[in-house]
Amino acid sequence: MSDKGNERCLLEEEKVVNETVAAGTSRREIAMDELPEERQPIVNFKEAIYLNDILNNKDVVFEVDESKIEEHNRQNLLANSYYDDENIIEYLNPCFEEEDDGTDAAPFEKLARKMEDVSGDGGVLKLLKEKGTGNLVPNGAIVTFHYSACLEYGDETYDSSCLRGAPFKIRLNTGSIVYGLEKAITTMRVMEIASFLIRPEYAYGSMGCPPRIPGDSTILFNVEILDFIDYADAAQFEALSLEEKKCARFERVIAAVKSQFEVGNRFSKQNAHGKAIQTYRKAVRDLENCTLQDENEEDISRKILLKLYLNLAISCHQVNQLVQSLKYSNKVLELDPNNTKALYRRGLVKTALHEYSVARACLLQAKRLAPSDKSIIRAILDLDEKAEKARKKEVMMCSLMFRQPLELEKHTIDKLCDENTSVADDAFIKMVRNSLTEFINSKLDKMEFPGELTHPELVCLLDLVDEFDLEMSQKRKDGKNIILISKTKNC
Repeated sequence: MSDKGNERCLLEEEKVVNETVAAGTSRREIAMDELPEERQPIVNFKEAIYLNDILNNKDVVFEVDESKIEEHNRQNLLANSYYDDENIIEYLNPCFEEEDDGTDAAPFEKLARKMEDVSGDGGVLKLLKEKGTGNLVPNGAIVTFHYSACLEYGDETYDSSCLRGAPFKIRLNTGSIVYGLEKAITTMRVMEIASFLIRPEYAYGSMGCPPRIPGDSTILFNVEILDFIDYADAAQFEALSLEEKKCARFERVIAAVKSQFEVGNRFSKQNAHGKAIQTYRKAVRDLENCTLQDENEEDISRKILLKLYLNLAISCHQVNQLVQSLKYSNKVLELDPNNTKALYRRGLVKTALHEYSVARACLLQAKRLAPSDKSIIRAILDLDEKAEKARKKEVMMCSLMFRQPLELEKHTIDKLCDENTSVADDAFIKMVRNSLTEFINSKLDKMEFPGELTHPELVCLLDLVDEFDLEMSQKRKDGKNIILISKTKNC
């Protein structure tokens, strides 16, 4: 079987395995019991499994990658952070049913009896409603959370992120929210829901916040933590002057860079690639400007730079900054010539830039290093398809220019394409686009174009024929070359 046949079989095998595992695995068995069904984590295995091993009765070990389950939980919370009316009432509506304990105590006073003092002086009281997972939110973290707030005798909430339809995101210790709420958040974990009574001295004090919040008001907050990033090290490092950064200890620089790296990764997973690029570049600058003392520090710096450069290459590619993506891929390969991910990324970028021979060399080298990598195999198949399509376009263009049948040597095609890289004028492009649009909407199956076109006009016509999913050929009519445009089955 040919290499292409093997590649396609491998991809089909992967599809069957995924469908088999999905059908044969009970999600509930590995889900967190306290999560509703839509929040249950998907299952990722640490290593790939192959259908042939199962069919041949070989021992197959299914080892779950638990780290990806936790990340899935975080992403699921962020992706499903919209609350309908019932969710708001159940989870984040601070209003509560007042219990009759036979005393004349005020509502908040009755509630306070069931709460824990987390400030040590009664200024911030907490009532846990749902337990969370992981570590406590640290000071200086970037936190994403939902909240609602109400006053003691208020009929409804005076402020709620749920009613605004989006979670709230801040960096702690920046004065963005009242100190009592910051204190409250640092007692919580991801997925935790809790109620807090915050006294005036931890909220708006004697002045209040007119007209909604009178002076000396105690506020009841309900909070759910969706996600957080420990940004304290990076924030402290950012506050240093340029000279202080250059003189900073290596350990401090690394702590800041790792924090920035994590922030960039979160931005990337949220498809905020522009912000991810800015964050990664900031980390690269701090690390490149760091003074290294020995080989151990050089090795640590090199490994982190590899990750930063690679993530920059990916993020730049996502926003179509192809030259920048190529630049960072090359930086990775300068440090590690056999880096499979960088070779793969460089191959993708070169494919997008229509440099098919270079792209093929990169992808084949990556495949030699990782012969079973499905992404690389797909990229090679996609490259072959695009290269063949480009070759046919070049043959058609050259045959039209030379006014002869479609039988040209490849070196003749390459020479012609290299000699002329100009583009058609806007008026011609508009005319062709309008003509093809009218043709698509008509009942006609074919239309004719004059064969006497310049090289840039032919390139433009071929591109638009591809865009409209049409077919193009040539014929002789009355002793002249005619370009024939035909509709495909998709039209």
